[in-house]
Amino acid sequence: MSEPGGVSVRVSPLPAGFADMLPGPGLLSALLAVSPGDCNGVELEELVRARRRLISWLEEGCLADVVELAHTPPGLVDDPAVRVGPVDPHTPALLEPLLGWTAYHADWYAALALTLTGLPRTRAALARGELEVGEVRVIAERLAELKTSADRCRVEDVLFPDVLGLRAGLLRMRVEAEVIKVDPDAALARHRRRVRDRDVEIYPAIDGAADLAVRGVPADQVAEAYGYVDAIARSMRQAGDPRRLGQLRADVATSLLSGRTHVHNPDPHDTGGIYDAMRDRGGSGEANGRSRDENDQACCVGADAGDSNGCDSPPGEGPAHTSGDGVVKVPAPRAPQPATAVPAAAAAEPSADPTTADPAAGAGQGGGVPRVGVRARIQLNVPLATLMGLSRRPGELGGFGPIVTEVARRLTLNQLTNPDARYGVGVTHPVTGQLLHLHPLPQRFLRGLQAELVHALNQRCVWPTCRRPASACDLDHNTPHAEGGSTTPANTAPLCPHHHTAKTESAWTLHQTTPGHYRLTNPHGRHHHTHPPDLTDPAPPPQLRASTHDDESDHESNNDDTDVPPF
Repeated sequence: MSEPGGVSVRVSPLPAGFADMLPGPGLLSALLAVSPGDCNGVELEELVRARRRLISWLEEGCLADVVELAHTPPGLVDDPAVRVGPVDPHTPALLEPLLGWTAYHADWYAALALTLTGLPRTRAALARGELEVGEVRVIAERLAELKTSADRCRVEDVLFPDVLGLRAGLLRMRVEAEVIKVDPDAALARHRRRVRDRDVEIYPAIDGAADLAVRGVPADQVAEAYGYVDAIARSMRQAGDPRRLGQLRADVATSLLSGRTHVHNPDPHDTGGIYDAMRDRGGSGEANGRSRDENDQACCVGADAGDSNGCDSPPGEGPAHTSGDGVVKVPAPRAPQPATAVPAAAAAEPSADPTTADPAAGAGQGGGVPRVGVRARIQLNVPLATLMGLSRRPGELGGFGPIVTEVARRLTLNQLTNPDARYGVGVTHPVTGQLLHLHPLPQRFLRGLQAELVHALNQRCVWPTCRRPASACDLDHNTPHAEGGSTTPANTAPLCPHHHTAKTESAWTLHQTTPGHYRLTNPHGRHHHTHPPDLTDPAPPPQLRASTHDDESDHESNNDDTDVPPF
């Protein structure tokens, strides 16, 4: 099409208002009239979004049909449509041969269909294409744990509409926090029941490999164990081990569980590819488009150390080193240290229960396991009101999700006065959920302190749907250092290796508008916005709700988000 001046103006193949069309027959007709070959990048993105909305709409209709089927009595082909009150418990058995599903698939689908009948807002969001069936399943299965329909509706009302902007693990964490808050006693009972059922399972895989899973362990112990393995692996890599970080974690964990004193490489000939390339170039340090300085910085994240890079060996210990046969020696463990005194409030809890026992309490008292002197840094976020005993709102274990109040209090009491604490405690505002104070402040050089501030503020990879803990991410220069970007918190963001590679190797851009607020722009010019996470539940306690509402206008007029915590 041309304007009078002879300038050609492209006409979009998408009808007007296409991006906002609700799923249904109208959207289906519009999709059938569009040829993807006529669309540019932005228009193809809208086509993908529209098709996903339509799929969600169809899923909601299928779930509704399953509910009807569950209330339909047995009958013949020519019988009239009849519905009965009781639900047929064998409905999943009908779905298995009908759709070729496994019993597990049929069971969860039928249960989801029936649960959604009591969650009208969640069901409506699925029908409008605002949530997909996987996300609806997360909401429904967690809310089904609540005892009454009133509690389920109350949590659903709290979740919407904010939950529409969350995906994957971030959505699960938000739902879990609300479920814990509505009935803390029931949440603690479920937690203890899950821990009582803990076990180790093995899953044979293909190609002669297998997966090992440890299930039902309290989240704080899992976080500490992972951080311990990760810290050893990073120390070994910093010392020159050629294996990839993921390979090192697996080899460290397997060697520890097998009782070896060396970290064994099951295949010394496979050292990760990119390191072979680095050695072939004479150690130039250029790998996958990233400088050696960037790789070093990435592997330093998460180590609790004292030099300017945060990667030195623990005091009194030599670094891990590699022998010629691909076997790496673990740094010698420190002599066991005397156990730190536990405050009376924590000691009063039953130590026989893994949900309240301190995993570090046995160190140095016989039977304790000596620990390698590389410490993981894990951030435990606790609302101020919970810390003061005025509320039972859940805490949050950085990157791992909500934890019940009793575990959060016990961990806090054990860490605040412990100079060798593996956890940092983030005290959060009882109303906003934002960070107020981080304890203890790490005694590091400027670079390490800057990294700690970036981790504490963002908590996770800043990609909109990613939940990888910030301490396990690369620290990305939003404006590349080679283009004049500064190495400061204002120009730095945590990105997991996967998304860091996507940004570096494609036409994505990342800009920090204010501390912790980022604008991510994709190669087709579409903007995605992220902001600092609410580290704990942001909803005000009931006794504060009225006063917060009265002061809302004053709070908004005096709000200043320019300070970087801790304040």
